[in-house]
Amino acid sequence: MKKTPLRTAFTLVELLVVIAIIGILIGMLLPAVQQVREAARRTTCMNNSRQITLAMLNYESSFQEFPPGMNANANASWVRGGPVLPRPANQNNGRAFGWGAIILPFMEQNNLHELLKNETNRWNDNWWLKVGPDGQAIASTIVPAYICVSDSSPDGDYNRNWTHKDIIAAGGTPYAKSNYVAAVGACSVNQSGDPDLASAWGIFSRNSRTSFGKITDGSSNVIAIGERASRTEIDSGSTAANPNVSYGAIWPGSISKANSYANDAPNSLERSVIQAVLGRLATGTNARAWGVNGFRTPSNLVSSYHVGGGTVAFADGSTHYLSDNLSFTTLKQLAGMQDGVVTGKF
Repeated sequence: MKKTPLRTAFTLVELLVVIAIIGILIGMLLPAVQQVREAARRTTCMNNSRQITLAMLNYESSFQEFPPGMNANANASWVRGGPVLPRPANQNNGRAFGWGAIILPFMEQNNLHELLKNETNRWNDNWWLKVGPDGQAIASTIVPAYICVSDSSPDGDYNRNWTHKDIIAAGGTPYAKSNYVAAVGACSVNQSGDPDLASAWGIFSRNSRTSFGKITDGSSNVIAIGERASRTEIDSGSTAANPNVSYGAIWPGSISKANSYANDAPNSLERSVIQAVLGRLATGTNARAWGVNGFRTPSNLVSSYHVGGGTVAFADGSTHYLSDNLSFTTLKQLAGMQDGVVTGKF
């Protein structure tokens, strides 16, 4: 009786079937892997927001007030008071350092803080062109907690459009970006010190000195820090706004329009100068522009490269993920610290 020989390999049809099954399984698995990765990135981003807010709370414990959103010239319009870091030679002319520089000691960045303080002659000089021992601009130093790992800005960890034009001309490294801004409330930065709009004020502004007593809506109901993506208004869906407005934010402070890399691009001096460190909303109802992931990305309070929303941290240190679908009215209520509205679930 003749025996059937044993097969030692797959047929071509069987091999193709196996490959097709593997391809289908990989196709089903990849979205799940990507979702897990993004969830991990979002968690890291929320931890950054929490770390920043806890540093601000530690600052408040030391000085009985939150750090200023920006340390500005006392003669600027609508400041809330004199500069927190005055020039020793001129008490009424504080330099435009941002909250990100001021809280460095509470972010375990003492060496960077001392270097910046010393090179600016104890905050007496501009920070824009100061360099460290390595010859690199101090403002180009990357602070990991200020960067969202999901952000894909064109310059990686740097913000070219916020860089001093002389840095670029000399072939230097652009300033390090930040993906977090301090909330000025349900208003513009220029309105955030206007006494007639106090009900719309947020915790931060130019020369703000906000104590817990001033947060009458309660620290667990008011946004302190918002996440900001590094993209332009055009990238965010605008077709007729400010296509070249600077990307994202930076941590050291504000830079003058005349000295910025894209000094001729922005239509608004406010967006060019002040909102490198501060995030705004609007007193009106334009949610498409100023809502979560609205197209005013380079200026607004909440935008991100995460899916469907962005992270914020409240003044009590708690972090939250706000949906793109969040009502603009609710967002403004969460940003105002003394509007008399305590928002429940959102």
